[in-house]
Amino acid sequence: MVHDIFPTSSSNLLGLMGCGYAALNLHGHFLEINAEFKQMFGYSRCALLLMNMDELWADKDAEVSWMRQVREQGVVRHYAAEMKHQNGDLVLVLLNAQYLREQQAYMLCVLWIIT
Repeated sequence: MVHDIFPTSSSNLLGLMGCGYAALNLHGHFLEINAEFKQMFGYSRCALLLMNMDELWADKDAEVSWMRQVREQGVVRHYAAEMKHQNGDLVLVLLNAQYLREQQAYMLCVLWIIT
């Protein structure tokens, strides 16, 4: 199920920022993705909505560490991680994440990608 985590008034602004944004449920399934996020990882919107974020992580221990930090702290900034592009290439990203208690979801921002 796709949720409207990004209000319409914010969606245009999110598109202009050049950052990849995604909303995830508490199990790591994608709920919403902006165009930059899908472009960064090479997947279609439909493919991402059928995926779990753990499929993008190159290092499962890093994923566990990141999720623990988000749950415990509520916000994680500038977390460096190696993730997998759809074509199999590894990419270094900086992640920001926030736990949205009211929506029972996580907001993820990929600040930049270094190939």
